[in-house]
Amino acid sequence: MNFYVFNTLLQTNPAEASPVALPVKGRFLRQRYQVLAGLLLGAVLPAILQLGWSSHQGSSGYFYNSCLASLLAVGLSLLVQRKIAALPGRYGLTVVNASLCVGYGLTIAFFFALDLVYAKTQLALSLLLTLGTLCLFAKLSSKNRKVRFLLASDHAAPSIRKSLGVKWIRAATPEMAALYPNIPIVFDRLRTELSADWKHFLGEEAIAGRLIYSRDHVEESLLGKVRSPDYVADHLAHLAIDSIYARMKTLFDRCGAVFILALLLPLFLITAVLIRLETSGPALFRQTRIGYRGRAFTVFKFRSMVSKPGESDAVTSDMTKSEDNRITRLGHFLRRSRIDELPQLINVARGEMSWIGPRPETSSLSELYSKNIANYRLRHMVRPGITGWAQVRQGHVTSIHDVAEKLEYDLYYVKYFSFWLDTLILLKTIDVVLTGRGAK
Repeated sequence: MNFYVFNTLLQTNPAEASPVALPVKGRFLRQRYQVLAGLLLGAVLPAILQLGWSSHQGSSGYFYNSCLASLLAVGLSLLVQRKIAALPGRYGLTVVNASLCVGYGLTIAFFFALDLVYAKTQLALSLLLTLGTLCLFAKLSSKNRKVRFLLASDHAAPSIRKSLGVKWIRAATPEMAALYPNIPIVFDRLRTELSADWKHFLGEEAIAGRLIYSRDHVEESLLGKVRSPDYVADHLAHLAIDSIYARMKTLFDRCGAVFILALLLPLFLITAVLIRLETSGPALFRQTRIGYRGRAFTVFKFRSMVSKPGESDAVTSDMTKSEDNRITRLGHFLRRSRIDELPQLINVARGEMSWIGPRPETSSLSELYSKNIANYRLRHMVRPGITGWAQVRQGHVTSIHDVAEKLEYDLYYVKYFSFWLDTLILLKTIDVVLTGRGAK
């Protein structure tokens, strides 16, 4: 199953075979109409209005550049929205705002780099009209969407969170499934061995164009987790990291880290002085962590706890508890603002870490988790990151049970490693930093 195709079905209400049931009055909410409305209102209408008030009417190049800027910005915004909205979660206006920031931001940067003139008023109007259009579609589609799946099993329907708005219809026989011709079929390949009748029926339905999924893929797409680690052999076939994107990401990670380190040098110096003034001890905290392909490295962070020489390095002291009394007053601020993580840019510049990826654990905790949690080491297939999918979906963990759930998010990131997933994580991280949600 193509993951992005599946989630796009959930988000955009396309064909009549979609799992999303729309009333007749809501069929205009399909993506084709959203794209058409976005182009007409965000690109064509501003161009028409510009013809009426422009003082550069005699300059065809100026007008064409302005039209191209609007068209490019709208197109990029719609593309980014489609890709990000296909990822797990219901982010609503967050996706719309992020898409517009990326689309219009890249367009402005492109025209600035080439020193091309364009009508800023036309692009501003385009931004406002596109924002209104996408917000209206997002609000209306959220009210009209009803997701339904047909479960091919004589077992009870799977317990997926009701907040996701999924309705399960159980079909114990192919004859029952035939009564619902336009609803995608989901089969539970882990718990149910399909009979010959079911296999024949599913084959014929697939030929007819019906959508057929396995339950584990549906759960992954809805929850953003890779569950049931006991059948890891099945997942290993999908854990083939995109080497081209991985190499490009590493290159941009390292170059970006060097650039940001140079810009933030004054902040680093001020923070280091404040830490030393509050408590004795080094400003930087160093610790051995396990990273890419299971290799050990030294991670750098601003010290946010009281430094106690000779303190035990037991496993229990590695995991920070909520409201830990070892955290200093300045340390609480550094953790809430994530400033304490900034020295890890040194690790990124050295190629030991990435901006985005599973958080690296200490060697002692990594050994403990590997012994108690199945397939824990699979998270080392990608470089560890300063922020990650588990951090923006789950937050801080304080127990082995939390770590097991965190692993489900980490394995999801490894399985669906992509530019678009990294983009969503980056946008959600900005939200976490601004709101302080999930700080420890």
